[in-house]
Amino acid sequence: MKTYSEQVKIMEAAASATKKICIIMRGVPGGGKSTRAKELLRELGGHPQGHIFSTDNLFSPIANKLRFLGHITPETIGLNDAIDLCAKLIDMWYGSGWSEPKKQGAEAFNEFKTLHDQGRYYEALQFAQHMVDTIETVEYRHEWQPGRLKKAHANNLADFKAAIDLGVTPVIVDNTNTVIREAAAYVRYAHAAGYEIRVEEPNSPHWTAHRDLFANKYENRVKLGEFAKFLASKNTHGVPQEVIQKMIDRWHHNMKPKDLIDAKDDS
Repeated sequence: MKTYSEQVKIMEAAASATKKICIIMRGVPGGGKSTRAKELLRELGGHPQGHIFSTDNLFSPIANKLRFLGHITPETIGLNDAIDLCAKLIDMWYGSGWSEPKKQGAEAFNEFKTLHDQGRYYEALQFAQHMVDTIETVEYRHEWQPGRLKKAHANNLADFKAAIDLGVTPVIVDNTNTVIREAAAYVRYAHAAGYEIRVEEPNSPHWTAHRDLFANKYENRVKLGEFAKFLASKNTHGVPQEVIQKMIDRWHHNMKPKDLIDAKDDS
């Protein structure tokens, strides 16, 4: 997990922008929400570590660190810290259970491990950065525990508020936000600070093809059930079909910024 000083350094570098934008992402696992969040950030400018706020971050600290470091050199990370980060990655990988992403990433991990075993720690971490998406997926499945979810939400909101206080823009909340209450605290804080609120959903072909079905969930329940099954097979975090189905069942269709801003309670 990033340190507070690291986070502040990134946030301060971004605080000079004039138009302050807060984007509330919405979507269910496998729909392409996080991919869209990164696309939007590339369009607007900024580093994911200081601009995208996701509750999932608590469960992938190694991947977050690899992304934060950028180009890895002795100037960006000391030797002892590089050795320690390599060791954490190895322990996490060997300690995690079997999964399809781990199977697919096995060859790349072995190349990383070879560089590590040769004492080429910086090269090993540079190589790990090229497989960071796989590392994040394996790490998330290894670290995720329902008992830690409340803390993850609190940490994410606190990081978000710190960014708002610094005037960072854009800020992107990359959570599922299926209903108003899930985004309400973020929107209230950002709106009070003068941020423009935007709501975005995935633009993947499969999400776009099914989006309008949410307008009448009962009538389209069979197709949405099939969609939940498809998303369960597609999402990288291993979220099961029954959990995705519950998200679909409670989905607030066509949520607008005004709906969030005008909400009286976390309803």
